[in-house]
Amino acid sequence: MDLVAFHLVTMSGRASEYAHELFKSDNYAEYLYFHGLGVESAEALAELWHKRIREELGIASEDAEDVRKLFQPAIPGFAL
Repeated sequence: MDLVAFHLVTMSGRASEYAHELFKSDNYAEYLYFHGLGVESAEALAELWHKRIREELGIASEDAEDVRKLFQPAIPGFAL
């Protein structure tokens, strides 16, 4: 059986609106900090849901325990 899982994460439209307000008011430093926080938060949430999906599919035990190895290519000699 083939299976595909999709997930989508967001920090909300309000976060985007606030970032736009900061940028529009020439508050670039605060904009960059807030934007960075939003991007990193969305990425962390995506990683959390990815882990949960893998656990529910029963394949999480195949994940490397060392976080650095999670992002290594599965094919020897293949570079990202």
